[in-house]
Amino acid sequence: MPRFKDFEAYITDENWNPLEEFLIEEFEDEKLVTCYVPSVSNQVHSFRSRCHTRLEGSLNWTSVIHVDGTKVASKNCGPYDIAKLSTVVASENLGRYLTFADLKLTGASVPRQRKESLSSDIEKYEDNDEEARGTANDLESLGTITVSFVRFRASGKLGPNIHVEAKDQVLHERNKKAGCHRVSFGDPFPHFEKAARIGDFLDKVASPQLKIVFRYRSIDILQAQEIAPRPEPIPEEDANPADPSDREEGSSGGKRNADGDPSHSKPRSKKKRRVKLEDEEVANMRVRDFRRAITSGPSDVTTFRETFTSRSLGDPISKVAKPVVMGTYLDLYSRPQFTFLFHYRSVDVLQAKEIAPRPKVVPPRKKSKPDDQSTPAEGSSQGKRPADEVTKPARKKQCVKKEDTDMLSQREEVAIMRVPSPLPDVMSDLSDTSKP
Repeated sequence: MPRFKDFEAYITDENWNPLEEFLIEEFEDEKLVTCYVPSVSNQVHSFRSRCHTRLEGSLNWTSVIHVDGTKVASKNCGPYDIAKLSTVVASENLGRYLTFADLKLTGASVPRQRKESLSSDIEKYEDNDEEARGTANDLESLGTITVSFVRFRASGKLGPNIHVEAKDQVLHERNKKAGCHRVSFGDPFPHFEKAARIGDFLDKVASPQLKIVFRYRSIDILQAQEIAPRPEPIPEEDANPADPSDREEGSSGGKRNADGDPSHSKPRSKKKRRVKLEDEEVANMRVRDFRRAITSGPSDVTTFRETFTSRSLGDPISKVAKPVVMGTYLDLYSRPQFTFLFHYRSVDVLQAKEIAPRPKVVPPRKKSKPDDQSTPAEGSSQGKRPADEVTKPARKKQCVKKEDTDMLSQREEVAIMRVPSPLPDVMSDLSDTSKP
């Protein structure tokens, strides 16, 4: 993975596995890093770029990507933001995948068998023969993918994305590079891209803070030019095993061929089995550490990625996160299949607007009155009675009895006073009878 100071970039295949880089060269004075990557025809690829330093204020790092000399996109990147590019914007609602493809050549001999059907194509190639030769700059940029890191100040406004037209580049046979591929765009598919942020570049794209150049060739060409190592030949194992224990096992039992000789099968290598087990343990450890890094924070993710990159174990984060980043929206956000809209308000506001029902008021329970209790007077308060009023009916009965006795005594005195005066003896008799 080419990395210079705090900048890094790499290319992945269709399964999000980083492509292996060969012959990485750094030119510190020119702020340039170059390398070679293998390319396969009709293979989908994508780009990843990142910067581990954060700029102050509204400044951001932006990676400008050129493919075969054509600008296809510019993506913002930062310490915790990985710029990703796998599709180019063909139109407002369409996108195209980036793929490697073979070069189309002109100036070659055309077979005469189907001359009538190919006459129009031949005339087109002959008319554009001089144009297909290309300039020196176009030929140098062919077969290269450039990622330039520049500083960018966002203005807070949004604008349209870069629309890339799909043109099949035709090259003259004289200018053909041996085994050179080109970057092509796949068939269009429904794709929605977020609006781009508008701003100003503080650095020129021609003189960025760093430029990483990927030169892609087929693996056969890289091996022929001694840029990529050739695969080591697998040594053929001897028919007769060198281990005497294996000979005894083969001679003592087992299958025999038509001649009657014991058929010696290839001995199983315990060393290879051990390597397989180690690979499984490493894979499990990578997934386990990645889950811990996600739960702990972005800083641990950075150290985790750097640790496994230094061990040349690939990029585990992109492998584990494959189901998350892969996918294509078939519908636009503005035209979904169905939308749920929730309006949230406080319960008081909802009750005031008669959207939510008010709570029911439970009336107080009325107590039954005793038969001998008189009805309350007008103007008296209704409702619950205090606890001290419970004993009032008994007291009231006593008061009523006392009043009755007083009234009877007063009536007796009045009756006695109305008796005529010629009867003094009666008064004395009554007074005497009142005494015990």
